[in-house]
Amino acid sequence: MQFGFTEGLSMLIAAFLVSECKSESKHVTLKPLYMIAVDSQTAFDVVSHIILLDKLYECGIHPKLWSIVKDLYTDMSSKIKWKGEISDKFPIQQGVRQGGVLSTHLYKVYINNVLNELMKIGNIYTSTPTCADDTALLSDDFEDLQIMLNTVLRNAKQDRVPIHPTKTNAVILNKGKTVRKNLQWNVGTTCITPTNQTKHLGIIRAEIKENNVKCRG
Repeated sequence: MQFGFTEGLSMLIAAFLVSECKSESKHVTLKPLYMIAVDSQTAFDVVSHIILLDKLYECGIHPKLWSIVKDLYTDMSSKIKWKGEISDKFPIQQGVRQGGVLSTHLYKVYINNVLNELMKIGNIYTSTPTCADDTALLSDDFEDLQIMLNTVLRNAKQDRVPIHPTKTNAVILNKGKTVRKNLQWNVGTTCITPTNQTKHLGIIRAEIKENNVKCRG
């Protein structure tokens, strides 16, 4: 479900899957489609080097390749230049190298566990279309969606990836009269309730026909 940084795939395919799920819920299953757009901190900057090395080892990477990655990310440091002055060096213990050939592959390994786990929840096989750190959770069952959200939060805590509860939005696509009122989901100690619209991959997803939604500023 990771459509970023993968040859032959793109964010448009991830967006297309959301549209297809919405269409299927409207014309085939005749159920509302619940969607939560998860807002997490910038992808590449939060990768913990220690956790990354553990994940590479668990996925069975060749020991020599593992050692090369370990050498690349051991004892990393940086300095800041400001107005002609250079600071003392300080250690860097997280983040993959910007522009590095391996960086996108290492990030995909870093978040692969949670995407695999999410695909096993609920009835929708394409329930987590993702591009980099931009993830949509889709389900036709609001309780399953809470389980998916709990899974994201648990993995985020383990991987030290901050989730912004106030920027994580929910919307009900193909909302019908049978949808229970006062629905809410929990993001840790924060409750989120459905809004009229949200964005995923820069595309507005709304209760009403999306081409009738007026863009805001």
